[in-house]
Parts: sequence; structure tokens; C-alpha cells
Amino acid sequence: MDRTLMAQDSELRAALLQRGEPENRIVQRDLKRYYSLLKHSLSDFYFSIDEAILICEALRNHQFDSNLTQPEIVWIQVNDAIQRDRLTLKPNVDTEILLNKLKTLTALQTATLIDAVEQFWLERRSNPQASLHETLHQVSLIGCCDFAQ
Repeated sequence: MDRTLMAQDSELRAALLQRGEPENRIVQRDLKRYYSLLKHSLSDFYFSIDEAILICEALRNHQFDSNLTQPEIVWIQVNDAIQRDRLTLKPNVDTEILLNKLKTLTALQTATLIDAVEQFWLERRSNPQASLHETLHQVSLIGCCDFAQ
């Protein structure tokens, strides 16, 4: 664990110290829990291929901080991108329905969606020859049945 990073984030350091165990063990355990929650949370919502592409495009250059207690941040950002970048021209996406889906996301689902979008763009940069559908499936933004379409 990077002790410099831990020293810079006093809130995180205080939370770790409250756990009463060695920091490395706590960080490893909590990261396992976090990634397990992300994986489980992905199954809680459904996006079509076109909706997932629109979301990824809308969130492409947005940097989210670690405080995701306001789930509306995603639908606000997607709505802004739709307005600004005319993403409403995407075929097969009813943006009103999509925005309503995003408005219902919990904080955990929001964190999951943001993580999946970040992974999508990381994968696109490292493997640009992969199809959009393959990459969306790989980061679990679409299911296997959607991928087959």
C-alpha cells in the first residue's frame, strides 16, 4: 500500500485506523468487498447496447471524485452531454426513458456504472480493435444476450 497516498487522505486514514487491524489487511479485505458489491450491483440494471454506448460517450471525459453519495450526478452529466453534444441523434435510444433509468440508480449502482464506464474506456484505449459490443460485454454494461444481437 502506498503510505504517501494514505497520509494525504486523512479521512481514509482515520477510517482505516478505526478498524483496529493492520492497514494492509483492511485495505485488501475492503477492496474485495467493494469489487464483490460492484459485480453484484451490475446485475441490478439493464441497458440496451445503444443506451450503453450513449452513456459511455456522455461520460467519456468526466472525472468523478470518490464521493458518490449523490447518484444524480450521472443522469445530470448524461443529460448535459445529450444537450451539448446532440447525443439524442443516436438511433434506438429514447433519451427520456434512459434518463429516467439513470434517475432511479442508487449510490451503489451509480458507483458501479461509473466504474464500468471507466473500465470501458480503459479497455478501448488498450484494445481499440475490439468491437464496441465486445467491450461493453467485457465490462458488463450489456449481457450475453444483448451481445448476440
